[in-house]
Amino acid sequence: MSDKAAVFVLNTNILIYYLNQQLPELVKVQVDEAILSGCAISIITRIEVLGWQGHTAQSLIAARGLLSLCEEVSLNMAVADCCIDLRQRYKIKLPGAVIAATALVSEYSLITRNTDDFSKIEGLVCVNPFLGWIFKMSAGEGWETMTLSDIADITMRQSPDSKFYTENERDLPFFQGCDEFTTRFPNPKLHYTQIKKVALTGSILFSVRAPVGRINIADQPYIIGRGLAAISGTGINRDLLERFIDYQEPFFGQLPKVQLLRRLIQPS
Repeated sequence: MSDKAAVFVLNTNILIYYLNQQLPELVKVQVDEAILSGCAISIITRIEVLGWQGHTAQSLIAARGLLSLCEEVSLNMAVADCCIDLRQRYKIKLPGAVIAATALVSEYSLITRNTDDFSKIEGLVCVNPFLGWIFKMSAGEGWETMTLSDIADITMRQSPDSKFYTENERDLPFFQGCDEFTTRFPNPKLHYTQIKKVALTGSILFSVRAPVGRINIADQPYIIGRGLAAISGTGINRDLLERFIDYQEPFFGQLPKVQLLRRLIQPS
């Protein structure tokens, strides 16, 4: 068991993903950091993880080793009473109720991918590492915390009318999505006669449809369609902004489209 005070409860599904090596790399980094900072598990989680009938001798050793890094919270009277209350108030299965009660009684946040079952529970703080950072970096001395909209102009997508498509190279090149992206600069095939949403030269072209998060750089002005956004740094070096967005691509791909667009327009 870790000798650090726990601040999170790990749900069983996160540990199963971890042991099966199914966590995306950036998510795994976050879970590693959470474990090192101090995590707890419910006794139910130990039963679920170790009780799986498909374990090999080697996987069982790995599972026991991972669980040993976490503080185990027993099914005491306070957890039992809280579990009873949750079962009366919400439609939740017994194992989930015990895990939620463990987090509530311990006053810890719950790290889980299964937010549908837990987010409705009053007072329970759920963190889905597949949708963002567990830990937020704090600004050190001389640094200021800002949102993307503070340092960049963001031009969102449009829904163009196909009747204005053209192959006339005298018109501005047009992209519906990232199909014409290359490793750096796009290779346009269509043009458009109606100038509406334009990505200026030097803008970061950001795909908001699958594959979400893919980027290219506008080497000239482009008209952008509903699959793209254009991001132009106003208070930050463009190369630095490009590297930051590129690094975040694995997380952007996990976001539902509505959440992605909200984060681009008004980042949290």
